[in-house]
Amino acid sequence: MDFNYGWFLEPIVFGDYPFSLRVIVKERLPTFIEKETKMIKSSFDFIGLNYYYRYYAKSLPIKYDDEPMSYSRDKYVEQRDKKDCTPIGIVQEAAVPPYVCLRGIKDLVLYVKSRFRNPTIYITENGLGINVGEGRTMEDLARINFHAAHLLELQDAFRKGANVKGYFVWSLMACFEWASGYKVNFGICSIDRTKPSLDRIPRLIGLLNSFPKST
Repeated sequence: MDFNYGWFLEPIVFGDYPFSLRVIVKERLPTFIEKETKMIKSSFDFIGLNYYYRYYAKSLPIKYDDEPMSYSRDKYVEQRDKKDCTPIGIVQEAAVPPYVCLRGIKDLVLYVKSRFRNPTIYITENGLGINVGEGRTMEDLARINFHAAHLLELQDAFRKGANVKGYFVWSLMACFEWASGYKVNFGICSIDRTKPSLDRIPRLIGLLNSFPKST
């Protein structure tokens, strides 16, 4: 966790890198002069966290040989999505991420709360990409369930004192998703690319319109 989060969170919260990085990385890690420490400490308004799913972590033996040092090697940790052939979460067929790990978002938020003085937190990305044909892009119950379940986990973290102020879905519109292009649909609104107007269509609009209006 120090190598994934602490290397940038500890300086802006406490003014220096984590002790574990100082021990392992040693002189390759920059040092802060007193002026720099004062400048960066508490120099943020909120912490933005992206969450999709978690990994198992397995420790690796510390070796001192001629192999070039690197960020990934410095951690001496191997990250896996399976343990004893058992997936870490609920397998999602033809979806991104491939596993749904609901508790992970709560664990991450509570970790940041306890480790970094309970900062203001925004979930800046959380979403489900469904790899389906154009004829099925409006069938969005899986995404509704995905977000509803993650919001329940965040609600529990909030009740336990985490200072969570916002949750942003990835994404509002169907987007060009890296190497997947338009084959993976992340958007809660579909885009009709067969029309020059590129109509934006909220998915499951019929179901949403059937919900009782708030009073």
